[in-house]
Amino acid sequence: MANIILEYRIQKGISQAALAERVGISRQLLHWHEQDPERKWSYANAVKIDQATQGKVRWIELVK
Repeated sequence: MANIILEYRIQKGISQAALAERVGISRQLLHWHEQDPERKWSYANAVKIDQATQGKVRWIELVK
């Protein structure tokens, strides 16, 4: 699985801390998922990421 969150952050020039704050999750949780893109997200956090990225990172891709 591609690391779609990391790709999004690089494309937009957003730090882990800034994205984590925007999403409402800890920076450490975001870091863990970026280090292991195969790790599945909880539905609730995946939806938060989808909303914070305005659909650029779709929640369904994170929970597969």
